[in-house]
Amino acid sequence: MNHLFQTAGTGSPAEYARIEETMAPEVLDLIGSWIVERFVD
Repeated sequence: MNHLFQTAGTGSPAEYARIEETMAPEVLDLIGSWIVERFVD
């Protein structure tokens, strides 16, 4: 992943124009789980 949380081959900013996803699904799952563990009763 690059620092924008996108699936990337090298992580280089030169790849940004070729990456179609906004954020990798794995990152969204991880963030969602973190929120649920801390804020949902």
